[in-house]
Amino acid sequence: PIRKGDAEIAEAVVVAGSDLAGRTAKEFDFEKKFDAELVAIHRKGQKVNSQLADTRLFAGDLLLLSVQANFIRNMEGIRDLYVISTLKSHQNSEKNRKNSFLLLALALVISSVIFNFISLFVGLLVLFGVIVLFNFFTFKDISEKVDIDLVLMLVCALTLGNSMTSSGLAQLFANQMVGFFGTFGNMGYTFGLFVMTLLLTAFITNAAAVSITFPIAFSLSQQLQIEGTPFYMAIVFAASGDFMTPIGYQTNLMVYGAGSYKPIDFLRVGTPMTLIYSFICLLFIYLRYWF
Repeated sequence: PIRKGDAEIAEAVVVAGSDLAGRTAKEFDFEKKFDAELVAIHRKGQKVNSQLADTRLFAGDLLLLSVQANFIRNMEGIRDLYVISTLKSHQNSEKNRKNSFLLLALALVISSVIFNFISLFVGLLVLFGVIVLFNFFTFKDISEKVDIDLVLMLVCALTLGNSMTSSGLAQLFANQMVGFFGTFGNMGYTFGLFVMTLLLTAFITNAAAVSITFPIAFSLSQQLQIEGTPFYMAIVFAASGDFMTPIGYQTNLMVYGAGSYKPIDFLRVGTPMTLIYSFICLLFIYLRYWF
C-alpha cells in the first residue's frame, strides 16, 4: 500500500501500443505493477465517472495517479505510460503552514506598530527578515520581481524631497515662485507648479517628480495661507502628463523597445498631446478652484 506521507500525485498518459490499451486496471494488476493507485481518468477532456478499476483504458487516456516518491525511477524502461508531471501531495499543506505563519507575523507587526511598540520602518524590516529567514522568498526572487534601480531612484527622490523641506530649500523655491508668478495670482502659481512637474517627469519617474515638487507646493500654500489642493492637483496631473519622452511614463517605455521607436518619434507625436492634455487639466483646475 502507498503511504500518504511518501505519496505524490502524478499525471500520465496511456501511450499508443501500450499493453494497457483495451484492458482494465484490475485485469492488468495496475497497482501492483506500477506501485501506483489510479485516482481519476480523463478521456478526450472529460472525466470518466464509472468504476475506475473496471474501466477499460485506451491510448491517449490521461491518468491521475497517487504514486510513491520513487515512481519516476521505477518507470524507466516501461513504455506503457508516459509521465507528464508530478506534484508532492504534502506541498499544499506545507504552503498553508507557511502562509499561516506569515499572516501571524504580519498581524504581530501591524499590532506592534499600531500600539507604538515599534516604528513602521522597524516593523517592515522585521517582516522582511522573517520572509527571507524562513525562505518565503529568496534574494534571487526579490531581485527578479523588484526593479532595484527604480527602488533606489524613488528612495533618493523621497530623501531629496524631505531634505528640501527640512533645509528650507523648498521654501526658497516657493519664494522664487511667488516673486515670478505673483503677478498672475493663484492660477500663475498653479501653472508654475504644473510646468515644473511636467519638465521633471520627462526625465525622471513620475513618483520621483512628485516627491520633489510636493514640498514646494506645500510651502507655497503655507506661505500664501490658502488651501493647497489646487497645487497638489496640478502636480498629480502633470506627473502623468508627459508624452514627449520615452521615460515620461511607464507605458512609453513598454512600447519603446517593442515598436523600435526613437526619441524623436515621442517628441513629434507626444508634444501636441502633452499641450492638449495640459490645457484641459489647467482649465479644469481653474474652473474648479479659482474661477
